[in-house]
Amino acid sequence: MSVHHSSKASRIITGILLLATTAMVSLNLQLFRNESKPPKTKQDTAAATPILSGDIALSPYEFTAKLADFEGTLARPLFTPSRRPTLAPEPEPSPAPPPPTPKNLRLIGIIERSPATRHALIRTDDAPGAWFKNGDKISGWEVERIDSDAVVLRTGPHAHQLKLFPQHAKN
Repeated sequence: MSVHHSSKASRIITGILLLATTAMVSLNLQLFRNESKPPKTKQDTAAATPILSGDIALSPYEFTAKLADFEGTLARPLFTPSRRPTLAPEPEPSPAPPPPTPKNLRLIGIIERSPATRHALIRTDDAPGAWFKNGDKISGWEVERIDSDAVVLRTGPHAHQLKLFPQHAKN
């Protein structure tokens, strides 16, 4: 009885294999017929021409995608551990330009006429020297304050101090 079972099982397996083989051959023939049909238009002719890459013929349809079609891949890059795009570092703010300094002004002397009134003798390249008091203008700068050894000049938000003895000024 076991011999009879094995020959019956053998016939069933052979039938299944024969059926599978027939299906594979039929599928291959159908695919071959679809690929060998002549294209209908010039555009189809160009698109139906296979592109060879090494030993494999690739369909040109595989190369029609645009970069914009891969937004998800660009948003989550494959080769970064966090799967997040790397951001460019923010540029460091450029240092503020140095404040302007009055050109060619030199404090020559200070005179106190009364406890509340001081005048400063300031020389420019254009003139040997002139007396200035608080509020006077010189080369675009306003005399803001006259101290016993210095004058503070201001233009807009910028201030500059002229020392009476600049070689003795503390750094």
